[in-house]
Amino acid sequence: MIFSLIRRDLKGRYKGSVLGFWGTFLNPLLQLCVYTFVFSVIMQNGIEQYYFHLFVALIPWIFFSTCVAGGAKCIWAQYSLVWFF
Repeated sequence: MIFSLIRRDLKGRYKGSVLGFWGTFLNPLLQLCVYTFVFSVIMQNGIEQYYFHLFVALIPWIFFSTCVAGGAKCIWAQYSLVWFF
């Protein structure tokens, strides 16, 4: 039952997306490429393997920002349960 609920949720989440499930991986990968280009090539920060450091920092940041945005969206969708006035 859990697997069928997960499958249904994933199908519903990516139904209207052009890239589908792969868009989840493409967004952080493009961010990594752009940040690496800007800070390594254009600004020349001099840190060896900067892309690795950036990757290690981007993963928790993307997780945190997605959780905060999803939580805010969830509260906003059910504001009648939270609204005290």
